[in-house]
Amino acid sequence: MQKLIRRIVLFVLLISITLPLMAAEEGLVGWWKFDDIRVERRELEMVRGETFLPKEVFGFVKNRINNIESDLNGKFFKQVKGVSGGAVL
Repeated sequence: MQKLIRRIVLFVLLISITLPLMAAEEGLVGWWKFDDIRVERRELEMVRGETFLPKEVFGFVKNRINNIESDLNGKFFKQVKGVSGGAVL
């Protein structure tokens, strides 16, 4: 009886793990090209005595699959020439 219960539990665990993997979508989920980054500059409003450097240059890149624009997070980014097209550091 113990072996039967163990086998049933193992079967349920395997099914619960494999079903989400089989339901994954085929194809591309996201595709970003860093050749055309939209740069937006904002004016800084610093208070005397501040010790951090706020972000003043914002970069945005568009996902080609669903046309959603994403922010390049971080205080600093640099666009450089890559092997084919542009790259972001």
